[in-house]
Amino acid sequence: MSVTILHVADLHLVREGPERDYGLAVLAEIVGLSNELPADYLLLCGDVFDSLADMEALRRPFREALEQVAAQVLFLPGNHEQLGAGRQQLSAFDFGKARLLAARPCELVTLGSGDEPVEFLAIPHQDDYSDYPDWPVPAKQARWRVALAHGVVAGMSYCGPADDEQGGSTLDSDLFSRYQVDYAALGHIHSRPPDFRDDGCLLAYSGSARVWRRGEFGPRGGRLVTLAEEISTRFVDFPSAGCFRSLALPLLPDGTLPGLELPGELHDNDYLEVHLQGLVEDENEVARLGERLQGELAGRVRRLEIDTSGITVLAGAASEPAVRQFLELWENNKPPRDHEDHQMWLRARLLGLEQLKRHLEKAR
Repeated sequence: MSVTILHVADLHLVREGPERDYGLAVLAEIVGLSNELPADYLLLCGDVFDSLADMEALRRPFREALEQVAAQVLFLPGNHEQLGAGRQQLSAFDFGKARLLAARPCELVTLGSGDEPVEFLAIPHQDDYSDYPDWPVPAKQARWRVALAHGVVAGMSYCGPADDEQGGSTLDSDLFSRYQVDYAALGHIHSRPPDFRDDGCLLAYSGSARVWRRGEFGPRGGRLVTLAEEISTRFVDFPSAGCFRSLALPLLPDGTLPGLELPGELHDNDYLEVHLQGLVEDENEVARLGERLQGELAGRVRRLEIDTSGITVLAGAASEPAVRQFLELWENNKPPRDHEDHQMWLRARLLGLEQLKRHLEKAR
Protein backbone atom coordinates (compact mmCIF):
# COMPACT_ATOMS: atom_id res chain seq x y z
CA MET A 1 0.00 0.00 0.00
CA SER A 2 1.28 3.50 -0.81
CA VAL A 3 0.50 7.15 -0.13
CA THR A 4 0.49 9.76 -2.91
CA ILE A 5 1.19 13.46 -2.30
CA LEU A 6 1.05 16.43 -4.67
CA HIS A 7 3.50 19.03 -3.35
CA VAL A 8 2.90 22.59 -4.62
CA ALA A 9 4.15 26.04 -3.57
CA ASP A 10 4.34 29.72 -4.53
CA LEU A 11 1.18 30.17 -6.57
CA HIS A 12 1.02 33.89 -5.63
CA LEU A 13 -2.64 34.48 -6.40
CA VAL A 14 -3.45 38.17 -6.96
CA ARG A 15 -6.83 39.90 -6.82
CA GLU A 16 -6.74 42.22 -9.84
CA GLY A 17 -6.11 42.30 -13.57
CA PRO A 18 -5.34 39.45 -15.97
CA GLU A 19 -2.98 37.92 -13.41
CA ARG A 20 -6.04 37.11 -11.28
CA ASP A 21 -7.64 34.85 -13.87
CA TYR A 22 -4.29 33.37 -14.82
CA GLY A 23 -3.51 32.33 -11.24
CA LEU A 24 -6.98 30.87 -10.67
CA ALA A 25 -6.65 28.87 -13.91
CA VAL A 26 -3.43 27.32 -12.60
CA LEU A 27 -5.18 26.53 -9.30
CA ALA A 28 -7.97 24.80 -11.24
CA GLU A 29 -5.36 22.73 -13.09
CA ILE A 30 -3.74 21.74 -9.78
CA VAL A 31 -7.12 20.53 -8.49
CA GLY A 32 -7.79 18.59 -11.68
CA LEU A 33 -4.36 16.97 -11.66
CA SER A 34 -4.72 16.07 -7.97
CA ASN A 35 -7.95 14.22 -8.81
CA GLU A 36 -6.51 12.60 -11.92
CA LEU A 37 -3.46 11.11 -10.22
CA PRO A 38 -5.22 10.61 -7.74
CA ALA A 39 -3.43 12.21 -4.77
CA ASP A 40 -4.21 11.38 -1.17
CA TYR A 41 -2.86 14.74 0.00
CA LEU A 42 -2.42 18.12 -1.66
CA LEU A 43 0.22 20.21 0.12
CA LEU A 44 0.20 23.98 -0.47
CA CYS A 45 3.57 24.98 0.94
CA GLY A 46 3.34 28.74 1.30
CA ASP A 47 2.72 31.90 -0.75
CA VAL A 48 -0.55 30.61 -2.16
CA PHE A 49 -1.60 34.29 -2.06
CA ASP A 50 0.61 37.26 -2.91
CA SER A 51 -0.47 39.23 0.16
CA LEU A 52 -3.06 39.20 2.91
CA ALA A 53 -5.20 41.64 0.89
CA ASP A 54 -5.12 39.21 -2.05
CA MET A 55 -6.12 36.40 0.29
CA GLU A 56 -9.07 38.39 1.63
CA ALA A 57 -10.30 39.14 -1.90
CA LEU A 58 -9.77 35.64 -3.32
CA ARG A 59 -10.62 33.29 -0.47
CA ARG A 60 -14.10 32.65 -1.93
CA PRO A 61 -12.91 31.52 -5.42
CA PHE A 62 -10.12 29.64 -3.62
CA ARG A 63 -12.68 27.74 -1.55
CA GLU A 64 -14.84 27.11 -4.62
CA ALA A 65 -11.92 25.66 -6.57
CA LEU A 66 -11.05 23.30 -3.73
CA GLU A 67 -14.64 22.02 -3.44
CA GLN A 68 -13.80 19.80 -6.41
CA VAL A 69 -10.68 18.21 -4.91
CA ALA A 70 -10.77 14.68 -3.51
CA ALA A 71 -7.46 14.87 -1.64
CA GLN A 72 -7.01 16.20 1.86
CA VAL A 73 -5.58 19.71 1.47
CA LEU A 74 -3.02 21.22 3.85
CA PHE A 75 -2.29 24.95 3.58
CA LEU A 76 0.94 26.26 5.13
CA PRO A 77 1.36 30.07 5.28
CA GLY A 78 4.43 31.59 3.64
CA ASN A 79 5.94 35.04 4.00
CA HIS A 80 3.56 36.60 1.45
CA GLU A 81 0.41 35.70 3.35
CA GLN A 82 1.82 37.86 6.13
CA LEU A 83 2.36 40.95 3.95
CA GLY A 84 0.06 43.70 5.21
CA ALA A 85 -1.42 41.45 7.89
CA GLY A 86 -0.79 43.76 10.84
CA ARG A 87 -2.68 42.23 13.76
CA GLN A 88 -4.90 40.15 11.48
CA GLN A 89 -4.79 36.39 12.07
CA LEU A 90 -5.09 33.91 9.20
CA SER A 91 -6.89 31.51 11.53
CA ALA A 92 -9.86 33.90 11.54
CA PHE A 93 -10.60 33.11 7.87
CA ASP A 94 -12.47 30.21 6.32
CA PHE A 95 -10.41 28.32 3.72
CA GLY A 96 -13.00 25.64 3.07
CA LYS A 97 -11.47 22.21 2.40
CA ALA A 98 -7.95 23.53 2.95
CA ARG A 99 -6.76 22.88 6.48
CA LEU A 100 -4.72 25.85 7.65
CA LEU A 101 -1.53 24.92 9.54
CA ALA A 102 -0.40 28.27 10.95
CA ALA A 103 0.55 27.52 14.57
CA ARG A 104 4.07 28.67 15.47
CA PRO A 105 6.72 27.54 15.75
CA CYS A 106 5.24 24.29 14.40
CA GLU A 107 2.42 21.82 14.75
CA LEU A 108 2.14 18.09 14.20
CA VAL A 109 -1.01 16.50 12.79
CA THR A 110 -1.64 12.84 12.01
CA LEU A 111 -3.93 12.06 9.10
CA GLY A 112 -5.12 8.91 7.41
CA SER A 113 -6.34 5.69 8.90
CA GLY A 114 -5.65 1.99 8.80
CA ASP A 115 -2.13 0.87 7.97
CA GLU A 116 -0.92 4.13 6.40
CA PRO A 117 -1.32 7.13 8.73
CA VAL A 118 1.02 10.01 7.93
CA GLU A 119 2.36 12.58 10.35
CA PHE A 120 2.64 16.11 8.97
CA LEU A 121 5.00 18.53 10.70
CA ALA A 122 3.99 22.05 9.64
CA ILE A 123 6.56 24.85 9.96
CA PRO A 124 5.06 28.21 8.87
CA HIS A 125 7.38 30.90 7.59
CA GLN A 126 8.93 32.90 10.43
CA ASP A 127 11.73 35.34 11.06
CA ASP A 128 13.82 33.12 13.28
CA TYR A 129 14.12 29.32 13.40
CA SER A 130 17.19 29.24 15.65
CA ASP A 131 15.30 27.85 18.65
CA TYR A 132 14.23 24.72 16.73
CA PRO A 133 16.13 22.31 19.06
CA ASP A 134 13.70 23.33 21.82
CA TRP A 135 10.47 22.89 19.86
CA PRO A 136 7.94 20.57 21.55
CA VAL A 137 7.77 18.00 18.74
CA PRO A 138 6.56 14.54 19.82
CA ALA A 139 8.53 11.45 18.86
CA LYS A 140 7.57 9.86 15.59
CA GLN A 141 4.79 7.27 15.86
CA ALA A 142 3.73 6.65 12.25
CA ARG A 143 5.75 5.03 9.50
CA TRP A 144 5.99 8.32 7.56
CA ARG A 145 6.59 11.87 8.72
CA VAL A 146 6.33 14.64 6.14
CA ALA A 147 7.32 18.25 6.89
CA LEU A 148 5.87 21.34 5.22
CA ALA A 149 8.16 24.39 5.36
CA HIS A 150 8.58 27.69 3.59
CA GLY A 151 12.07 29.16 3.59
CA VAL A 152 15.69 28.79 2.48
CA VAL A 153 17.50 25.66 3.64
CA ALA A 154 21.21 26.12 4.25
CA GLY A 155 23.38 23.91 2.07
CA MET A 156 20.98 23.46 -0.83
CA SER A 157 22.52 24.79 -4.03
CA TYR A 158 20.58 27.60 -5.62
CA CYS A 159 20.94 29.78 -8.71
CA GLY A 160 17.58 31.51 -9.12
CA PRO A 161 16.56 35.16 -8.66
CA ALA A 162 18.29 36.67 -5.63
CA ASP A 163 15.11 38.03 -4.08
CA ASP A 164 13.86 34.47 -3.49
CA GLU A 165 15.97 34.65 -0.36
CA GLN A 166 14.37 37.78 1.09
CA GLY A 167 12.32 37.46 4.25
CA GLY A 168 12.86 35.13 7.19
CA SER A 169 15.98 33.39 8.34
CA THR A 170 17.65 30.23 7.12
CA LEU A 171 16.40 26.76 7.97
CA ASP A 172 19.00 24.28 9.17
CA SER A 173 18.61 20.86 7.56
CA ASP A 174 19.30 19.37 10.99
CA LEU A 175 15.80 20.50 11.99
CA PHE A 176 14.30 17.85 9.72
CA SER A 177 16.62 14.99 10.67
CA ARG A 178 16.30 15.87 14.37
CA TYR A 179 12.53 15.45 14.19
CA GLN A 180 12.67 12.24 12.11
CA VAL A 181 11.23 13.73 8.93
CA ASP A 182 11.25 11.45 5.89
CA TYR A 183 10.30 14.05 3.27
CA ALA A 184 10.47 17.84 3.57
CA ALA A 185 8.05 19.58 1.18
CA LEU A 186 9.61 23.01 0.71
CA GLY A 187 8.43 26.31 -0.72
CA HIS A 188 9.87 29.83 -1.13
CA ILE A 189 12.55 29.13 -3.76
CA HIS A 190 10.96 29.55 -7.18
CA SER A 191 13.57 27.50 -9.01
CA ARG A 192 14.08 23.80 -8.30
CA PRO A 193 17.54 23.29 -6.80
CA PRO A 194 18.75 19.69 -6.63
CA ASP A 195 17.19 17.54 -3.93
CA PHE A 196 19.18 17.22 -0.74
CA ARG A 197 19.45 14.24 1.62
CA ASP A 198 20.38 14.62 5.24
CA ASP A 199 20.43 11.63 7.58
CA GLY A 200 17.68 9.81 5.71
CA CYS A 201 15.49 12.87 5.09
CA LEU A 202 14.80 13.94 1.50
CA LEU A 203 14.44 17.73 1.15
CA ALA A 204 12.89 19.05 -2.07
CA TYR A 205 11.54 22.30 -3.51
CA SER A 206 8.61 22.14 -5.91
CA GLY A 207 9.47 25.47 -7.53
CA SER A 208 6.82 28.10 -8.21
CA ALA A 209 3.52 26.79 -9.52
CA ARG A 210 3.28 29.65 -12.02
CA VAL A 211 5.53 32.31 -13.55
CA TRP A 212 5.49 35.10 -10.99
CA ARG A 213 8.31 37.29 -12.33
CA ARG A 214 10.98 37.56 -14.99
CA GLY A 215 13.82 35.07 -14.92
CA GLU A 216 11.72 32.04 -13.86
CA PHE A 217 12.82 29.87 -16.76
CA GLY A 218 11.63 26.35 -17.42
CA PRO A 219 8.26 24.68 -16.91
CA ARG A 220 6.25 25.44 -13.79
CA GLY A 221 4.69 22.64 -11.78
CA GLY A 222 4.83 20.61 -8.59
CA ARG A 223 6.17 17.39 -7.14
CA LEU A 224 4.42 14.05 -7.13
CA VAL A 225 5.62 12.19 -4.05
CA THR A 226 4.96 8.49 -3.47
CA LEU A 227 5.49 6.92 -0.06
CA ALA A 228 5.80 3.16 -0.56
CA GLU A 229 8.70 0.81 0.20
CA GLU A 230 10.78 3.93 -0.25
CA ILE A 231 10.16 7.58 -1.21
CA SER A 232 10.04 8.46 -4.88
CA THR A 233 9.37 11.85 -6.47
CA ARG A 234 8.94 13.27 -9.93
CA PHE A 235 8.20 16.69 -11.35
CA VAL A 236 4.73 17.26 -12.83
CA ASP A 237 4.22 20.08 -15.32
CA PHE A 238 1.35 22.61 -15.14
CA PRO A 239 0.86 23.53 -18.83
CA SER A 240 -1.61 26.33 -18.02
CA ALA A 241 1.19 28.16 -16.16
CA GLY A 242 3.14 28.81 -19.35
CA CYS A 243 6.86 29.68 -19.25
CA PHE A 244 9.14 32.66 -18.99
CA ARG A 245 10.94 33.19 -22.28
CA SER A 246 13.70 35.66 -23.17
CA LEU A 247 14.41 36.64 -26.76
CA ALA A 248 17.40 38.74 -27.92
CA LEU A 249 16.91 40.47 -31.29
CA PRO A 250 20.08 41.97 -32.86
CA LEU A 251 19.17 45.01 -35.00
CA LEU A 252 20.96 46.24 -38.10
CA PRO A 253 22.53 49.72 -37.98
CA ASP A 254 19.54 51.15 -39.91
CA GLY A 255 17.28 50.04 -37.03
CA THR A 256 15.63 47.19 -38.93
CA LEU A 257 15.24 43.59 -37.86
CA PRO A 258 16.70 41.02 -40.29
CA GLY A 259 14.40 38.25 -39.05
CA LEU A 260 12.25 37.23 -36.09
CA GLU A 261 13.15 33.86 -34.59
CA LEU A 262 10.65 32.99 -31.87
CA PRO A 263 11.87 30.69 -29.04
CA GLY A 264 9.90 27.60 -29.97
CA GLU A 265 6.12 27.42 -29.81
CA LEU A 266 4.65 30.24 -27.73
CA HIS A 267 1.86 29.54 -25.24
CA ASP A 268 -0.80 32.16 -24.58
CA ASN A 269 0.17 32.13 -20.89
CA ASP A 270 3.88 32.70 -21.52
CA TYR A 271 5.74 35.72 -20.16
CA LEU A 272 7.94 36.94 -23.03
CA GLU A 273 10.77 39.42 -22.62
CA VAL A 274 12.24 40.82 -25.86
CA HIS A 275 15.66 42.49 -25.81
CA LEU A 276 16.40 44.80 -28.76
CA GLN A 277 20.16 45.10 -29.14
CA GLY A 278 22.60 46.81 -31.48
CA LEU A 279 24.31 49.94 -32.77
CA VAL A 280 21.81 52.05 -34.74
CA GLU A 281 21.78 55.38 -36.55
CA ASP A 282 18.33 56.53 -35.43
CA GLU A 283 16.70 55.53 -32.14
CA ASN A 284 13.30 56.58 -33.50
CA GLU A 285 13.42 53.57 -35.81
CA VAL A 286 13.85 51.37 -32.75
CA ALA A 287 10.75 52.91 -31.15
CA ARG A 288 8.73 52.19 -34.28
CA LEU A 289 10.01 48.63 -34.36
CA GLY A 290 9.01 48.19 -30.70
CA GLU A 291 5.47 49.30 -31.50
CA ARG A 292 5.29 46.85 -34.40
CA LEU A 293 6.48 43.98 -32.21
CA GLN A 294 3.90 44.90 -29.58
CA GLY A 295 1.21 44.61 -32.22
CA GLU A 296 2.50 41.29 -33.56
CA LEU A 297 3.31 39.52 -30.27
CA ALA A 298 1.13 40.96 -27.50
CA GLY A 299 -1.87 38.82 -28.44
CA ARG A 300 0.20 35.64 -28.47
CA VAL A 301 1.43 35.73 -24.86
CA ARG A 302 0.09 36.61 -21.42
CA ARG A 303 2.70 39.26 -20.77
CA LEU A 304 5.13 41.03 -23.08
CA GLU A 305 7.98 43.37 -22.17
CA ILE A 306 10.34 45.01 -24.66
CA ASP A 307 13.75 46.12 -23.41
CA THR A 308 15.81 48.65 -25.38
CA SER A 309 18.66 49.11 -22.90
CA GLY A 310 20.97 47.22 -25.28
CA ILE A 311 20.64 49.90 -27.98
CA THR A 312 23.42 52.43 -28.64
CA VAL A 313 23.21 55.26 -31.18
CA LEU A 314 25.89 56.44 -33.64
CA ALA A 315 25.09 58.66 -36.62
CA GLY A 316 26.26 57.16 -39.91
CA ALA A 317 26.87 53.71 -38.41
CA ALA A 318 25.37 51.90 -41.41
CA SER A 319 27.94 53.41 -43.79
CA GLU A 320 31.01 52.60 -41.66
CA PRO A 321 33.08 49.81 -43.33
CA ALA A 322 34.36 48.56 -39.95
CA VAL A 323 30.80 48.08 -38.70
CA ARG A 324 29.72 46.22 -41.83
CA GLN A 325 32.80 43.96 -41.75
CA PHE A 326 32.34 43.15 -38.07
CA LEU A 327 28.66 42.25 -38.53
CA GLU A 328 29.43 40.04 -41.55
CA LEU A 329 32.13 38.19 -39.60
CA TRP A 330 29.81 37.85 -36.60
CA GLU A 331 26.93 36.50 -38.71
CA ASN A 332 29.20 33.94 -40.38
CA ASN A 333 30.00 32.44 -36.96
CA LYS A 334 26.37 32.02 -35.82
CA PRO A 335 25.81 28.85 -33.73
CA PRO A 336 22.40 27.08 -33.60
CA ARG A 337 19.87 28.70 -31.23
CA ASP A 338 19.99 25.74 -28.85
CA HIS A 339 23.81 25.60 -28.80
CA GLU A 340 25.54 26.43 -25.52
CA ASP A 341 27.53 29.21 -27.25
CA HIS A 342 24.49 31.06 -28.63
CA GLN A 343 24.21 33.52 -25.73
CA MET A 344 27.97 34.15 -25.83
CA TRP A 345 27.68 34.85 -29.58
CA LEU A 346 24.96 37.46 -28.92
CA ARG A 347 27.03 39.01 -26.15
CA ALA A 348 30.07 39.22 -28.47
CA ARG A 349 28.02 41.37 -30.87
CA LEU A 350 27.11 43.83 -28.12
CA LEU A 351 30.67 44.11 -26.83
CA GLY A 352 32.14 44.40 -30.31
CA LEU A 353 29.77 47.18 -31.37
CA GLU A 354 30.39 49.08 -28.14
CA GLN A 355 34.14 48.97 -28.83
CA LEU A 356 33.61 50.07 -32.43
CA LYS A 357 31.40 52.97 -31.33
CA ARG A 358 34.09 54.26 -28.94
CA HIS A 359 36.76 53.89 -31.61
CA LEU A 360 34.73 55.66 -34.29
CA GLU A 361 33.73 58.52 -31.97
CA LYS A 362 37.40 59.13 -31.13
CA ALA A 363 38.34 59.01 -34.81
CA ARG A 364 35.76 61.67 -35.64
